[in-house]
Amino acid sequence: MLLSKAINQKNCSDEDTIAVVQYLFSIMDAADFESIINKIAEQVDNHRETIMNIAWRLENKGFKLGKMEGIEIGKNEGIEIGKNEGIEIGKKIVQIQLAKNLLKENVELEFIERITGLSIQELKILLLT
Repeated sequence: MLLSKAINQKNCSDEDTIAVVQYLFSIMDAADFESIINKIAEQVDNHRETIMNIAWRLENKGFKLGKMEGIEIGKNEGIEIGKNEGIEIGKKIVQIQLAKNLLKENVELEFIERITGLSIQELKILLLT
C-alpha cells in the first residue's frame, strides 16, 4: 500500500501521520476507515502506535457523540410523551369539571355521558363527591 510506504519513510513525523489518519477519518465511512487503518498499522514500522492511538481516540470520540445524540433523542421523545400525557390529563380534568357543573344543574346522566365522554359509573362516583 502506497500510504504505508510514505508513512514508513524516515522524514514522516508523528504530526504527518496524525494528519493522514484524520484526513482518512473525515472522508471515509466507519467500516472502511477501520479496515484501512488496520491494514496501514500492519504495514508500518515507525508510527504503528501513533496510528492505533489516533484511531482509538477517533473511535472513542464517535462513540461519545453517538451516545450524546442518543440521549438527546431520548430526552426529546420523553418531553413529547410528557406533553401528550399532560394534554390528556388536562382534557380529563375539563371533562370532570364540566360533568360536575352539569350534575349540579341536575342534568340527566345519559346527556352528561354523551357530552363529556365519561361513563355512567364515573358520573355516579362524581355524584358521591
